[in-house]
Amino acid sequence: MDSFLSPAAIVRGSCVHCFIQLIMFCIAGRFMLSAIAVAILVGGPVTNITNNASEMASVSSCAANLLANQTELIRQLAQEPYDQFVAGLYAYSLCIVVVLWYDTYLPLLTSAT
Repeated sequence: MDSFLSPAAIVRGSCVHCFIQLIMFCIAGRFMLSAIAVAILVGGPVTNITNNASEMASVSSCAANLLANQTELIRQLAQEPYDQFVAGLYAYSLCIVVVLWYDTYLPLLTSAT
């Protein structure tokens, strides 16, 4: 079992003693401790704001990618009926061309023979 005056207790005690001397006997020590306290208090929220800003950047990037994917899907879904209509129109126009050819040129070819 550790005794009360173990090396760790002596180090802790000497650190506390040094800080007490700074606080009690020196204005610069009070200012230093106040500055450290303010830095610790302000440092936490500043770090949090920095982390939140980086997270917002990644969220914005992810949202942009998601929006691009959804837009591409919507465009493909809207393109399918148009492609089907164009293919049907092309097939219908080919039928018209064949009918016109038969009506126009077939009588000429058959009468010539």
